[in-house]
Amino acid sequence: MISEKINIRYPSSDKWLNWGAIVGGIMCLIDQGMIGITPADIIQEVTIFLVIYGMLVAKDITRNALG
Repeated sequence: MISEKINIRYPSSDKWLNWGAIVGGIMCLIDQGMIGITPADIIQEVTIFLVIYGMLVAKDITRNALG
Protein backbone atom coordinates (compact mmCIF):
# COMPACT_ATOMS: atom_id res chain seq x y z
CA MET A 1 0.00 0.00 0.00
CA ILE A 2 1.25 3.47 -0.83
CA SER A 3 0.47 4.83 2.63
CA GLU A 4 2.70 2.25 4.30
CA LYS A 5 5.60 2.93 1.93
CA ILE A 6 5.39 6.68 2.56
CA ASN A 7 5.23 6.15 6.34
CA ILE A 8 8.33 3.94 6.20
CA ARG A 9 10.20 6.57 4.15
CA TYR A 10 8.95 9.61 6.14
CA PRO A 11 8.13 8.49 9.70
CA SER A 12 6.35 10.86 12.06
CA SER A 13 6.69 10.91 15.84
CA ASP A 14 3.15 12.26 16.24
CA LYS A 15 0.40 9.65 16.38
CA TRP A 16 -2.12 11.78 14.47
CA LEU A 17 0.23 13.17 11.81
CA ASN A 18 0.42 10.50 9.14
CA TRP A 19 2.13 11.50 5.89
CA GLY A 20 0.96 8.39 4.07
CA ALA A 21 -2.67 9.10 4.96
CA ILE A 22 -2.34 12.72 3.82
CA VAL A 23 -0.89 11.68 0.47
CA GLY A 24 -3.53 8.94 0.15
CA GLY A 25 -6.34 11.43 0.77
CA ILE A 26 -4.94 13.87 -1.78
CA MET A 27 -4.49 11.09 -4.33
CA CYS A 28 -8.12 10.03 -3.85
CA LEU A 29 -9.28 13.59 -4.49
CA ILE A 30 -7.18 13.85 -7.64
CA ASP A 31 -8.16 10.37 -8.83
CA GLN A 32 -11.88 11.01 -8.38
CA GLY A 33 -11.65 14.37 -10.13
CA MET A 34 -13.32 16.13 -7.24
CA ILE A 35 -11.64 19.46 -7.65
CA GLY A 36 -14.39 22.07 -7.65
CA ILE A 37 -14.96 25.63 -6.55
CA THR A 38 -18.57 25.68 -5.40
CA PRO A 39 -19.25 25.53 -1.65
CA ALA A 40 -20.90 22.12 -2.01
CA ASP A 41 -17.83 20.79 -3.85
CA ILE A 42 -15.47 22.09 -1.18
CA ILE A 43 -17.54 20.51 1.61
CA GLN A 44 -17.59 17.22 -0.30
CA GLU A 45 -13.82 17.32 -0.87
CA VAL A 46 -13.07 18.02 2.79
CA THR A 47 -15.45 15.26 3.89
CA ILE A 48 -13.92 12.69 1.54
CA PHE A 49 -10.40 13.66 2.61
CA LEU A 50 -11.31 13.28 6.29
CA VAL A 51 -12.91 9.88 5.68
CA ILE A 52 -9.87 8.57 3.79
CA TYR A 53 -7.43 10.08 6.30
CA GLY A 54 -9.37 8.64 9.25
CA MET A 55 -9.56 5.22 7.63
CA LEU A 56 -5.81 5.07 7.02
CA VAL A 57 -4.87 6.47 10.44
CA ALA A 58 -7.19 4.00 12.20
CA LYS A 59 -5.55 1.16 10.27
CA ASP A 60 -2.11 2.26 11.42
CA ILE A 61 -3.09 2.87 15.05
CA THR A 62 -4.98 -0.41 15.54
CA ARG A 63 -2.75 -2.48 13.23
CA ASN A 64 -5.99 -3.86 11.84
CA ALA A 65 -7.26 -3.30 8.30
CA LEU A 66 -10.82 -2.97 9.58
CA GLY A 67 -9.92 -0.26 12.09
